[in-house]
Amino acid sequence: MIRKVLKLLEKGGNTETLVRKLDLSRKTLDAILETAINKGYLKKTEICNDCSSCPLGENCNRENPKEEAVKMYALTPKGREYIENNI
Repeated sequence: MIRKVLKLLEKGGNTETLVRKLDLSRKTLDAILETAINKGYLKKTEICNDCSSCPLGENCNRENPKEEAVKMYALTPKGREYIENNI
């Protein structure tokens, strides 16, 4: 399942898309993402809550952007290798 999640993230999928496409609960997806981070396949970045300095600026589509930081996931070189070599 980690491989499927990584492949979808590599294609630019977001967490809502992954939940829907893989028919997972959000809690299950969060556990998979944390496992992938712990194994070194993903890197998590959080963008701060200060909308005035956010690079997304006026293009942000969050309903209440000041509630929590935006979480973004990036595939690491180890994650890419896992996708390519794991069958």
